[in-house]
Amino acid sequence: MSNAPTVSVVIPCHDAAGTLALQLAALSRQDAAPDFEIVVVDNRSRDGLAAVVQRWAAELPRLRLVSAPRLPGAAYARNVGIGASTGERLLFCDADDVVARDWVREGAAVLEQVAVVNGDDVTLPFAAFTCLDSVWDGHLDRRPRGELERISEPVPYPILLGGNFASRRETLLSVGGFDAAMIDANEDNDLAVRLQRSGALIHRSHAMLIAQRSRAGAKASFRRAFRAGRGHVALAATHDLRRDSPSLSRGTWRLDPLRASGAAAKMATRPRDQRDWPAVATRLGAGLGLWLGEVDRWRGRSQEPAIGAGIEEGQT
Repeated sequence: MSNAPTVSVVIPCHDAAGTLALQLAALSRQDAAPDFEIVVVDNRSRDGLAAVVQRWAAELPRLRLVSAPRLPGAAYARNVGIGASTGERLLFCDADDVVARDWVREGAAVLEQVAVVNGDDVTLPFAAFTCLDSVWDGHLDRRPRGELERISEPVPYPILLGGNFASRRETLLSVGGFDAAMIDANEDNDLAVRLQRSGALIHRSHAMLIAQRSRAGAKASFRRAFRAGRGHVALAATHDLRRDSPSLSRGTWRLDPLRASGAAAKMATRPRDQRDWPAVATRLGAGLGLWLGEVDRWRGRSQEPAIGAGIEEGQT
């Protein structure tokens, strides 16, 4: 289609009805943005996500809802979004974050200079996300915008921010897209490794800014860190990155669960208003996740890759 937008925003969603509306509000009020579409990918939601999208259809005529029920996970959902999108410049964000008022403009513009770029972020408490203006006026608008941080050579351990990055379509497709077998975590860094090895360096735009929610509570922090730690071991093994891994290279990670237990004991002696249990839970979860990841590796447990799964489905 000759009038199809050249910029696509892809938002993977699973039970995101409670947060998506604020993100769509931010995308509906973008400053000086090029013509763009929004592809919301519904990955097995059960919470009325479709109704939220429908309510925003009049405000965002380029908004589309695409179903991705076959596999769980953000990697598969993003692949479906890649297939369903029309733009040659692809921007990725998450349903529970809020993009800055110039996010689309900055993301689209930077892809004229480089092929892949991470954005920047500020973490805010849940209470800050009461309305769009409180996030923009109170936080994102006050954040200084920096220049594009170019990377001139490959880095030992490349990172991709799955919830805030932009890429040219041809660059993503050249490495096959995301590995949909990576359900819990590290699907973005797996893509980062493959992109870098293909010659596509990952740069950083400090002007492509989002606000993200801090993780709510110790349990959620523990689960997230545990999954990331376990998946990190598998990622390092798959791509022979163990010596370059910031978590595994020194071997001190083996004592992290004990250190986290000691930190918890000290935390308990502090006044209640000075206790940071999510931080302790994150440290403990990461350490235990690394341990279980090592057990998986010793037992020879691995998963078959599913690179690109979902892209063809999105095209239908």
